[in-house]
Amino acid sequence: MILGRLRGQQDKSGLAGALVKGGFVVVKAGKLLLALASFAAYAFLFTWQFAVIILGMLVIHEGGHLRCMKHFGMKTRGIFLIPLIGAAAVAEDNFPSRRAEAIIALAGPLTGAVLAAGTGLLYFATHNGAFAAAAAWMALINLFNLLPVVPLDGGRVVKSITCSIGSRTGLAAVIAGMLLGAVLAVTADLWIFVILIPLGLLDYLYDRHQALQGQQTQRRSRRRAGRHARVTAAWTAPAGPASGDEAGQAGAHIPAAKPPLSPRAAQAAFACYAGLAILLWMFMLAMGHQPGAAAAMHALQG
Repeated sequence: MILGRLRGQQDKSGLAGALVKGGFVVVKAGKLLLALASFAAYAFLFTWQFAVIILGMLVIHEGGHLRCMKHFGMKTRGIFLIPLIGAAAVAEDNFPSRRAEAIIALAGPLTGAVLAAGTGLLYFATHNGAFAAAAAWMALINLFNLLPVVPLDGGRVVKSITCSIGSRTGLAAVIAGMLLGAVLAVTADLWIFVILIPLGLLDYLYDRHQALQGQQTQRRSRRRAGRHARVTAAWTAPAGPASGDEAGQAGAHIPAAKPPLSPRAAQAAFACYAGLAILLWMFMLAMGHQPGAAAAMHALQG
C-alpha cells in the first residue's frame, strides 16, 4: 500500500512536471512564431534590412523594461514581438508602486535612446548614411512610444504622475491621451491607435479596479487593527481607551495598494519624460539631415 501511494505521488508529480515543461515549450514556440511573423511582415512591407533593424531595436527597448521589472522584484514572462504593432515586455505581477511604474516605463525609451545615440556615433565614424537612417528610425520609434497615450510608455508615465495627484486628474489625463490618439489616427493615418486606444482603456479600468480593491482591503485591515488595539488596551489598561495614535500604529504596517509618487518624485519623473522626448526629437532631426540619410531611408523602405 505504501509503495503504491509513493508510486502514485511520483506519477502525479511527473505528470505535473511534464505539463509545466510542455507549457514552457508552447510559450517558447509561440514567441518564436511571433518573432518570425513580425520579421516577415516588416520584410514584406519594407525590406529585410529594415526588419532586422526594427526588431533588434524593439528587443533592446523591451529589454530595458524587463531588466527594470526584475529590479523591482516583479516576475516576468519575457518579451513578445507583435506583428505590425511592436513588442511587449510581459510581467506576471502588477506594478508595486507608481514610482516603479514610471521608472519601468521610462527604462525602454531611455535604452532605445542610448542605442540610437550609439548608432549615430557609428555614422559619424564611418559616414555611412545607413547608420544615420537607422539612428533616425530608432529615435522616431522611441519618440512615438513617449506619446502620452496609454498603454504606450509615455502614457504610463503620465498616468503614474496624474493618478498620484488624484483619481479624477488621472482619468482626465487618460481621456486626453485617447483623444490625442484619435486625432493622430485621423490626421496622420496612424491607425495603430484604433488598437491602442481600447487597450489603454482596459489598462486604466484594470488599474483603477486594483486601486479600489487595495483601498477597500486597507480600510478593512485598519478597522480590524483598530479593534484589536482597543481590545488589547481594554485588557491591559481598563482605566482608559486606546488612543487614535495607538490604533494607527497598530495598522501602520499595512502597505498601500499602490503608493503614489511624492510631489518631488512626480516633478522628477515629468522632467525626465519631457527631457527625453526633447532630446529624441532633436536627435531625430539631426540624423535626418545628415548627408546620405534620406537616400538610405528610401532604401530601407524599398
